[in-house]
Amino acid sequence: MAITKIYKGTVERSDIQKIYKGTTLLYEKVLPPSKFLFYGGGTVYTVKKADLSDLSTLNTSGSYGGDIWSIVVDDTHIYVGGQTTQTVRKYLKSDLSYVGETPSYGGSIYSIAIDDTHIYAGGDTTGRVRKYLKSNLSYVGETASYGGTIMSIAIDDTHIYKAGGVTKYKVIKYLKSNLSYVGEAPSYGGVIRSIAIDDTHIYVGGSTTYTVRKYLKSNLSYIGESPSYSGDIWSIVVDDTHIYVGGQTTQTVRKYLKSDLSYIGETPSYGGTILSIVVVDTYVYVGGGTTRTVRKYLKSDLSYVGETPNYGGTIMSIAIG
Repeated sequence: MAITKIYKGTVERSDIQKIYKGTTLLYEKVLPPSKFLFYGGGTVYTVKKADLSDLSTLNTSGSYGGDIWSIVVDDTHIYVGGQTTQTVRKYLKSDLSYVGETPSYGGSIYSIAIDDTHIYAGGDTTGRVRKYLKSNLSYVGETASYGGTIMSIAIDDTHIYKAGGVTKYKVIKYLKSNLSYVGEAPSYGGVIRSIAIDDTHIYVGGSTTYTVRKYLKSNLSYIGESPSYSGDIWSIVVDDTHIYVGGQTTQTVRKYLKSDLSYIGETPSYGGTILSIVVVDTYVYVGGGTTRTVRKYLKSDLSYVGETPNYGGTIMSIAIG
């Protein structure tokens, strides 16, 4: 067994596992941080924290004051955006207590992304990606206008990718450092509701076209597309080998190969429009309307495992961390 971090001393820490042989302490190692499920949406306007294994509720935040469309997490905090309030609010992961919020975005926030130091938020009315400091939530700058509503943002180490609809149905790429324009992909052909990225490609889904389209990140050129999902695609996530897609009409999570975009299989019906998907380790977590729970499925065969208690409103965003 490789020992990557060893701690000695008298301070007791909950994240340290002590390894003994008899009564002799051999070494101490840092345990990986526990992961939790966070979800939120409409009607209730709160974030729920749940146990990742049995999906039981652990904590509930105060009201955001409007529909919650996006939740992201880091090691210590969660960041929440949506309608009515129109700010990114920051809460402690541990007990979901309120920490603070950004200045108003100036419109509904539909997507948030974070890196080690900054928050990136996009939505309607303002139609730009705004950049804030994570530390004090102050405004840093913004991209040029998208020319419509921003529905989805993805980031990597150097770039921001934003997409949406109304006047443009394209993924547009910006530098993270100074928020300058780099380029744009060919039109998707309808409102883009979700994008996902890996090291080399962008995966795009939405309305009208109803497929997952694949583009090169480097030059934004079109590669190919999946078979039709047969309804609006609201959420796309990827792992090392597969794409997981959910939305309206079909109301299942469909699984495609990343390599050639071929169809693999799908979950049982969620029972409503799927608005958010997260994949972690061996499971897929799904939330949306009508059913109003987060359902858990096995990634391997897409079989149903369990679900959270009813949220009391449409679940629009799920995050795990």
